[in-house]
Amino acid sequence: MPENPLSGYVYVLRTNTTINGEEVIKIGMTRTSVEKRVRQLRTGSPVQMDIAYALKVENAKAFERDLHLRYRGYRVRAGGGTEFFRISAAEVIRHIEEKATSISREKARAAYAADLAAFERTIGVAKIRKQIGMTCMGGALIVTALLSGFLFWAGRSGLGALGIFPGLIVWIWLGTKTEEFLEHHFIDVPFKSQLRSIRAQLTRKYPLANPQTIGSPNDYLKASAS
Repeated sequence: MPENPLSGYVYVLRTNTTINGEEVIKIGMTRTSVEKRVRQLRTGSPVQMDIAYALKVENAKAFERDLHLRYRGYRVRAGGGTEFFRISAAEVIRHIEEKATSISREKARAAYAADLAAFERTIGVAKIRKQIGMTCMGGALIVTALLSGFLFWAGRSGLGALGIFPGLIVWIWLGTKTEEFLEHHFIDVPFKSQLRSIRAQLTRKYPLANPQTIGSPNDYLKASAS
């Protein structure tokens, strides 16, 4: 697999400088090694810099830009360029790790959903889901047409919108329960052992995925893409 041209390291460097007793750090990125970057920065500079933290990420420039934006209020402007900040290295490192974990979790969920969707296609579940969705959509169109006629009648008879509001709530609830019933009857019961087995396998493969948040894999993938 070719190397991702956007990948690189985001790093936090401690300096030998303080301002009013507060630590001054450098937040940056490099596509080479962090050690090499530090050697370059030390050349001809009176500021001593040591690596406090480094992490390889898929889009180093974007990650660095987000960090600089987050901590812009702490930037040291007097001769410090744009990458020196008066803030604790520990606080920045904690945020980087939280952000990296969040990105990894989303990637794990997407990979889990993609693998599950592929498995559902191989055993025919995806086709059944599609048929259930089309059936419910067809029913919704029919009821919408009936409601439109009823609205027209209600407007002419003086019943008003308040008179049909409870009916709309009941229809939305009924439509949701109908889809749940069909999925349980045609998917959950006949494919129970297969789906349980593949979900267990994928949970072990993607421990960060938290499959309870995924539901229908195709719906999750569509929502993630939007």
